[in-house]
Amino acid sequence: MTGPIHMLKTWKIKRELRRFKVQTLEIMHLASGNRNRARYDREERPKVVTTLGDAAALPDMAILLIYQPKALLKSLFLTLEHLDEQGVSVVLVANHTLSSADVDRLRPHCHLIVQRPNIGYDFGGYREGMLTLFDRGITPETLFVLNDSVWFPLARTCTLIQQAKAAPEDVFGIFRNTKNKDVKHHHLQSYFYRFKKNVIKDPQFQNFWRTMPFFDTKRLIVRQFEVKLTGRLSSMGFSIGSRLTPPDIEAAGLGLSDDELLEVAAYHRQATLRGRAIFEKMVELTPDDPDWGPTRTKAITDSRFKYYLIDAHPIMLFKYLDVPFLKKSREYHYYSQRDAVIAGGFHTGFDPIIQAEVLGWNASGVAGKPNDDSFPPIPAR
Repeated sequence: MTGPIHMLKTWKIKRELRRFKVQTLEIMHLASGNRNRARYDREERPKVVTTLGDAAALPDMAILLIYQPKALLKSLFLTLEHLDEQGVSVVLVANHTLSSADVDRLRPHCHLIVQRPNIGYDFGGYREGMLTLFDRGITPETLFVLNDSVWFPLARTCTLIQQAKAAPEDVFGIFRNTKNKDVKHHHLQSYFYRFKKNVIKDPQFQNFWRTMPFFDTKRLIVRQFEVKLTGRLSSMGFSIGSRLTPPDIEAAGLGLSDDELLEVAAYHRQATLRGRAIFEKMVELTPDDPDWGPTRTKAITDSRFKYYLIDAHPIMLFKYLDVPFLKKSREYHYYSQRDAVIAGGFHTGFDPIIQAEVLGWNASGVAGKPNDDSFPPIPAR
């Protein structure tokens, strides 16, 4: 058998074999999570270095996790200045060792500076920040938890912190993914959380962080913590809110002009595997075709399109949804997203510091490629 059918089956077989291998390894890693945490607390946590900064502990605080082992980015100080302007004091957690010069640069912007081994990924760092607060008896009125996997804020006029402070819910985030039919699996994306005081002081909440297993794979961290934490918090009785939900993305998608939708569709079909399935029925159509209207509506409303915010086209992010962040990952689809940001001139609305870093980020290259074994061949339009 030759031709497109054979190619399709080949990539599917490779994908399923890889999936089986990953799932098998995950089962093994799940079994070792509690042992890993106990070993970390026994052997690694005593090595954690905590430095008192110059900033006072305010009623509103943030745990800011960073991983910048080569050099601290200028955008980090933009984030710190923004939080200070919003009346939020910072516990900075570095998943690496900092030089004494860097500690001195950070001290004026932080209440505490925590240096720890890079174990447990983002949630390992979040845990360190939480335990630092718990152990010192610090219970802020409002606690933000964020990391440097995204540029935030993109502009100094960003109002997200104010919106999060004003939101009535116990727990608040930027985007709540409701793709899973089971409500307990709806989840806030983990690069931005806001917790109220009643959550922080709750024994169940504190116990979650104290007993949190440590896993060796990023995929397990996402599945066991990011995806499940919101449901756990909801089961504890806390209310959950977010700035954006899937209906907001759907409404923005339906509001795209035909030209904008063609650009968004072309981007997703080239940059993301799921985008190819969402927009494949549009390949043979043009806006003049009588089936265009129903087909474009179906692509937006009857697909997974509305459940994916973080890797959306910049037209969606910045023109229609006013999203205040951009992903830094060097994976291919985020590299493509930043290319679309630059090509569309969206970066000119960012702070000059962010503009320079975005341009430099993409000039330095990309990790991965669009047509590896995980991707089927791109059909021609």
